[in-house]
Amino acid sequence: MEEAVFLFEGGNGKCTNQLQELLAKALNKSAEETIKQIERPKQLQHGDYAFPCFTLAKEKRQSPQSIATELATELSHEEFSAITAVGGYVNFTLDKKLAGDVLKDILQRRRLMEI
Repeated sequence: MEEAVFLFEGGNGKCTNQLQELLAKALNKSAEETIKQIERPKQLQHGDYAFPCFTLAKEKRQSPQSIATELATELSHEEFSAITAVGGYVNFTLDKKLAGDVLKDILQRRRLMEI
């Protein structure tokens, strides 16, 4: 597993790649278009990543809230324990067990490198 799997580094890492691919497929857009919009929620209880639906509202002629609700019900991926709509955002919560497994793997690799 990659070290940056669960880190948000401006779109780097396996997790953000999975997220951008998931959103790109659902929105029928390029992954490059979607990654630019992925952000951190302002409130921690809303998850680890957020996707604002405000620009989509103009394109689809729907409210951001209805787009977020629709996307949240359609999307799922094993790396996320929850995908929810809050206001005009789709929020993604990482699976903490999977994150723990990745961190253990990283620590183990670093220990092996020190030997």
